[in-house]
Amino acid sequence: MRTWPILAVMAFCAVANAQGKDNKAESDKLFNEGITLFNNKDYVTARQKFSDAYGKFPSPSSLFNLARTEQLLDKCPDSISHYRAYLALPDNPRITEQNRANARQDMASCMAKVGRLNVKAPSGTSVWIDGVAAQWVEGEPIDVSPGAHDLQLKNAIGTKTRRVDAPAGQVTFVEWEDPSVPVTNTTNPNTAPIINPTQNLNPNPPATTSPARWIAGGALIGVGVVGLGIGLGMSLASQSSNDEATLLAKPGLCGTPTSAGCVAYSDKLSTASSQSGVAYVGYIAGGVLTVAGVIALLVWPKAKHETAFAPIVTPGFAGASWSLCF
Repeated sequence: MRTWPILAVMAFCAVANAQGKDNKAESDKLFNEGITLFNNKDYVTARQKFSDAYGKFPSPSSLFNLARTEQLLDKCPDSISHYRAYLALPDNPRITEQNRANARQDMASCMAKVGRLNVKAPSGTSVWIDGVAAQWVEGEPIDVSPGAHDLQLKNAIGTKTRRVDAPAGQVTFVEWEDPSVPVTNTTNPNTAPIINPTQNLNPNPPATTSPARWIAGGALIGVGVVGLGIGLGMSLASQSSNDEATLLAKPGLCGTPTSAGCVAYSDKLSTASSQSGVAYVGYIAGGVLTVAGVIALLVWPKAKHETAFAPIVTPGFAGASWSLCF
């Protein structure tokens, strides 16, 4: 009876090994078809063949040829992504230093033909470009085709839309914060009235309580609650990624580190770790800001203040200034 589990495992390994060999053979067949099409300058069909070949078996040669074909089709954003994946592969007898040098040179040539969007937004923001989710890493520009694009920035705070132009070979910065509206002085200096400097426009100002404490305290509490919400959301996401990694884990999964299963398992673990770090920061920052807001509301000084009005008249300009004394 005890021999059954061992026999089952051996049978499973045999089936997996046979399937792997079939995938490799199918990948080689697709790759060779892609080479023939490439030499005949049918780059569109060759691209699909190389993509299918890499999907069957992650061969470095399929990945490089996929990137090269996309470059010849002027699909540089996709080409750059695949060149980067190729250069990130670990040392492999099938990848020489000359191969890597060629990939860097081809990628640099493609970089001059794309626009780059450097998005500055709160952590946890998802970036959508022309309705398609983009892979955004804070501080790293996103490669896009040159021209105008519609961006959506989504996070726990809300959603903002931006229409941006991405010239080829340039980096365009996209900010989460709304641009400030410039104030233009429309006063005609030739018709502006001159105010009597001795005129007292507000001799007995009423005693009021400054609203600053409500603004500051409310803002701190609001941002703190958002931080706590982000921490909770990322904590749940981290747990979900860990659960998915557990489902992927199998004996001998990473016997070949570059296998698709091992790469997927490692990606899930990396994602879970990143999400856990963001959740920790969200909890800490949110807690600190919330407490700071409550303290501001409780201990902010309540004092009367006085205001003073001072006219300013100079050649070419007429205006006034306010000063407050607490």
